[in-house]
Amino acid sequence: MHDADLALGTLARAIPGATRVFHLHNLDFCTEADQTLRAAAQARGLDLAVIEAELAAIKQAARTQVNWARASTPALVEHLLERYHGHHRVQLPELMRLARQVEAVHADHPACPRGLVSVLEGLGTALAQHMQLEEDCLFPLLADGEAQQAQAAMNAMQKVHEGHASALVQLDRLTHGFTAPDDGSPEWRTLCTALRRFKEDLMEHIYLERNVLFERARRLAS
Repeated sequence: MHDADLALGTLARAIPGATRVFHLHNLDFCTEADQTLRAAAQARGLDLAVIEAELAAIKQAARTQVNWARASTPALVEHLLERYHGHHRVQLPELMRLARQVEAVHADHPACPRGLVSVLEGLGTALAQHMQLEEDCLFPLLADGEAQQAQAAMNAMQKVHEGHASALVQLDRLTHGFTAPDDGSPEWRTLCTALRRFKEDLMEHIYLERNVLFERARRLAS
């Protein structure tokens, strides 16, 4: 089967680094993981051949990268904790500091991202609670192979993931695609760059939990 006829989630699991291509073309491999690459490209008016060529190049480079879909559950949990949970706790306070500064200094600018601080505060609170619950309850169960006991917690986390995804859409809209205006200050440009990186990190985080870790646990429990 050609890559074009595979689901985004399948490609993300099979090709380490494929998510970078999906980010580049704004393809949602988290909440639309079951959509085929062909359908996703058609829906967004993208050149499928270009994306397939980029994925082919990624495959060549991926031979030396870790494929987390094939890692053990304890190793994957440890990766999530170190790479994403710890990183988000550093990212969010700085994002909120920059957002407050931009909203205050550029309040009269037509492109000012009004409401950005509020969205970030809500997302930050939800994400902090989500990560703590995973660290205290869900991840220990999964790392110990207790997939059946983890089902209710995973279902709850899936709903939280959807809320995070909605917040990312709001961030994109408020910042005009994470792009500062030509006359924007250095702080505004820094904010947009940092927000784009945060979005990419959070989408990778959600994908690994939702489409790799949780999916594996459901298979084991069935």
